[in-house]
This record gives sequence, C-alpha cells and structure tokens, in this order.
Amino acid sequence: NRNLIMIEDGTTFDLVSIPKEGKKKVLFENVMGDRRREINNAVFQEPFVVWSECPNARTIPNPTKGADWAVYMLNIQTKELTLIDYDQGLRVDQKYPNPYLCPKDMDIDGDYIVYPGFANNDKGIIVQVVKTYQISTKEIKIIGELKSDPFYNSLGTPSIYGNFITWPEAFFRKDGLYEGFCILYNIDTG
Repeated sequence: NRNLIMIEDGTTFDLVSIPKEGKKKVLFENVMGDRRREINNAVFQEPFVVWSECPNARTIPNPTKGADWAVYMLNIQTKELTLIDYDQGLRVDQKYPNPYLCPKDMDIDGDYIVYPGFANNDKGIIVQVVKTYQISTKEIKIIGELKSDPFYNSLGTPSIYGNFITWPEAFFRKDGLYEGFCILYNIDTG
C-alpha cells in the first residue's frame, strides 16, 4: 500500500513512493532526461507508468498543436524506459473538431495500453484512430478508426478493462451539441 506521485516542474518529473509510514522514497529521478518536452498525460498500473509528452504541452493554446509528441512507458521496478510511439509527421486540418496531435488521454489494464492517434485511412485521408500497445509483444495495432467525415465527427477517449476497450464517436452539430454512440471492442475476437 503506497501512493505514487509525480513531482513535476513542467519539463520533467520524478516518481516518488510514499508508504503508509510517510517516508518519501524517490523511485526514479528526471524521467524526461534531456528531451525538450512537457508531460501531457500519465497513467499508472504497477509496475508501469505510461505518459505522453510534447513541446509546449502546458501552453494554452499550444503553438505546436501537439506536434513532436511521444508516448513512453517506464517500468519502475527495472527502470527500463520504452519509447512506445512517436510523431511520424502526420498533420491534420485545424478545422477538425479535435486536431490536437499528442495523445491526450490513455489507459492501461493488464498487458495493454490504449490511446488515441491519427493515421491515413485507405483513401489517404488523415483520420483519428484508436491504438493499442501490447506490453509483452511490444506491438502497436490500430483497432478503430473514424469512418465518418473528420470535419464534423470525432473519436473520444478510449478506456480498457480486461479484454474490452470502449470509445465514443460523436457528430458535432451546428448548434454546438453533439450526438453519438460508443464502440465496444473485444481484444480476443477483434
């Protein structure tokens, strides 16, 4: 029983464990190293901490629109740092409802990490996608993609529990409201 805290100065963070006795123990210092990025979001499932980072992540609005992003995983027991995914140069139209490139939210459960991203569809159009990273195989898969018009529709934050992943897809109406549905994906059956 312990709490895990990230002590952050905007450009790096330390992982600190505070057991019930209240004595702080630094598990890992300066996770960012010399990368010139800021933490966008982080999730934890022992022994892994997973986060997305990009330049200007804390600046609103971000002048880079989340470009030059990366997703990392740290095993706090072994101190192994793994680059999971990174910016591959795709740029989206800023008129998309959700044009921010850096994965804002991600989730982890068991052997899988799930997060949003962008990819070219089979027509060559850049659309939002949902990706998984399997920790044991180090494999990235695109398990879902926005099939409707990317100028009026958007995928939401994916979540994972056991073998199931879910995420919303929404149509943005002219009155500012939206309507949509949720997709349930089974890892075992695809």
